[in-house]
Amino acid sequence: MTKPMVVMLFIQLHLTAMLSIFTVRILEVTSLAHWEAILLDCVLEMLLVWVYLKGLSRFPGKNMIEIISETTGTWLVRLILLPFAVFLFFHLTLLNRYQIFKINVVLLQDTPLWAITLIYMALPLYAACKGFSVILRISAALFIFYIPFVLFSLFISAHNFDFHNIFPIWDPKMTFLAQPTYYSSLISFSGFLFLGMLSLDKPFKPSRLMLVMIILAFFYLSTVYVPLLIFSEEVAITFQYPNVLASDTIDLEWVVFDWLPTFSVVSSTGLGILEAATTLWTATTLIKKLFLPINEVWIASGLTLAMFLLSMLVRNSSDLNHFLLMNSIPGIYSMLVLPLAVALSGLWKRRASA
Repeated sequence: MTKPMVVMLFIQLHLTAMLSIFTVRILEVTSLAHWEAILLDCVLEMLLVWVYLKGLSRFPGKNMIEIISETTGTWLVRLILLPFAVFLFFHLTLLNRYQIFKINVVLLQDTPLWAITLIYMALPLYAACKGFSVILRISAALFIFYIPFVLFSLFISAHNFDFHNIFPIWDPKMTFLAQPTYYSSLISFSGFLFLGMLSLDKPFKPSRLMLVMIILAFFYLSTVYVPLLIFSEEVAITFQYPNVLASDTIDLEWVVFDWLPTFSVVSSTGLGILEAATTLWTATTLIKKLFLPINEVWIASGLTLAMFLLSMLVRNSSDLNHFLLMNSIPGIYSMLVLPLAVALSGLWKRRASA
């Protein structure tokens, strides 16, 4: 396990989230000054990552389960991390369902959803059972082959921009804060949580990830403003897959795929499978260490089966949006409480050794 490979995975997890639910959520919560909501999310994640890594740096070679349990004990750490396990399970199920809906609409219109779901979930299950080192190697390969395709699909339509659509650019009241949907958009920034599950002998210094996160902030802005500048707010908000449709405004006969949305969906699906494998590995590790000390293959297989059955209950985008909003509660809890718990454990250790 090398730090550059972890950084590649960190970037790809964020790209997966921003290319799925994030754009639609931001377009729904405000009709002006979208950058305010986006940058507020980005700044909040930077602060949480800083706190998280500061706490982890005091415990080299340990993961957050071991760190928090040193301070609280076994039963309390189970109580603290139970919402995180719940979030991981539903997060994986819902994001998988989003990707499957997109594959069904764009690529495989005549294929039953259950068949696509089986194939899509089998790949993350295989990777998660092989271990995190395999996921990292897959991440490095996808970073080389898929990231250029993702960026190409995102920015190819730039010459269709109408910069009048950027106005108005200021919302002094920040009205989006009163919208519950805004808080479900925060889940798109939860990709840093897996860092606490890594037992790194030399933990990351927070400053090394800050530059990466600044670059990611640009891409978060791009995933919202690309469809916004092409279609306008009134039109873009009616789309379920605005970035896919933005790529459809370009006709390039020399591209491998004769329809650019196919190009976009294939690229984002590769990242989605990687995100699913990482989340499944995180959930499996968490459950084994805290709740069910059996072989990881059995835990991962059981989670995958449960996710498949649950995903069948998500019949359409309305159901998906409803469950995403509900899952934002344990998600925001995990994003706020876990960094604070690790940081407080670090402070306790420093005082105990003083």
